[in-house]
Amino acid sequence: MADRDVIGELISWGRLGCPIEDFTADRVAVDSPGLWSAAMDAYGSWEAALAAALLAATVESSDENRGSRPTVDQGERPERVVGADAQDPLYVRTGDGALCTVPLPEIACHRRPTLSLMDPEGRGIAGGVHVGGDDSIAIVTTGGGLVAFDRRQLPTWGGGPMDVSRWFDGLDDDEGLHAPVPRRVFRRAERIYFASEGGMIKATSASEYASRLSTERSVGVVIREGDRLFRWFGATNKGAVMMSTTAGKAIIFSGRDVRLQGRKAGGVKGVGLDEGALVCGCFPTDGVEWIVLATAMGVFKRMPISEFRPQGRGGGGLQTCRLAAGDTVAGVVPVDLAGDVVCGTNAGRVARFPAYEAAAFGRSARGDRLLELEPEERLVWLAGVPAGEIAD
Repeated sequence: MADRDVIGELISWGRLGCPIEDFTADRVAVDSPGLWSAAMDAYGSWEAALAAALLAATVESSDENRGSRPTVDQGERPERVVGADAQDPLYVRTGDGALCTVPLPEIACHRRPTLSLMDPEGRGIAGGVHVGGDDSIAIVTTGGGLVAFDRRQLPTWGGGPMDVSRWFDGLDDDEGLHAPVPRRVFRRAERIYFASEGGMIKATSASEYASRLSTERSVGVVIREGDRLFRWFGATNKGAVMMSTTAGKAIIFSGRDVRLQGRKAGGVKGVGLDEGALVCGCFPTDGVEWIVLATAMGVFKRMPISEFRPQGRGGGGLQTCRLAAGDTVAGVVPVDLAGDVVCGTNAGRVARFPAYEAAAFGRSARGDRLLELEPEERLVWLAGVPAGEIAD
């Protein structure tokens, strides 16, 4: 655990209102031995670690009082219309590649973010994505393979996630399912993008995949050793793409900067990463006006995408937020102001709230803390979804 992670953890405890007796050296050494050891290695004594955390919290509070108020036009509050797409499923996957669907009405939408327990068995929800109500789905596997099937074969969350990889031919024993898109994407898009957590991006003509979609595995993308697929999507040849990172950076570049490659290619560098950072957002920018950013510690903000000027592919990008000590960006997603945001934590809790309720800030602002998390709990994923009925 790095020095800033120790500070971030202690500040997080304080914000959650932990009683003072939880901060004593004897108590921490027993209840949180990992934190205790890291604090001793970094600062030499528990008292010195507490003093460093107090100083960091004081500076952070001063910064927030000076500059954390919304700095851009909030936009006009939209009329919420609950349409037929409110019944669409949310695809939820576990860390080991199991997959299921959750009907969106089963995730209560509150005016302000309110966490509720979704995963009482602690199976670990690694991500959620909304791709519409299509029944015919294509999925890229954790090993870069491409398979297709009928969404109605998937279990709903009540039945628990199911490892459906056994339905397909040619998958390795340790190969799980990762990210779904509707099969219609291959008919409407000009190219298919694949983005990795390590900052790579590959573009392949959509026509190369259209005739290969079946339950038999075909090659979708080559994932380099040590890297993992983050997301894939369809787009036009000339449209721009945004990639964001956990270190609070993002870049927008033209599709012209990403040459078309074959199915077995590994792609090119999309965004430069700071040490230890990963890609946490990637999407086409056509038609996007607003994005929502959330950090692991529950800080949210909304930004107009116009805050980010286009740059050349492969650079480090522009700042997306000012991160507190020990915090990272959990995700960046495009949103419809009339729609909702769904997010989830490593403890299996989820929240759903109107996208407009995330206040608008400029790139350099930190944002507002909208979720109160437990000491070891962190936000790990978020998604934009259609508007739902507001719960009482």
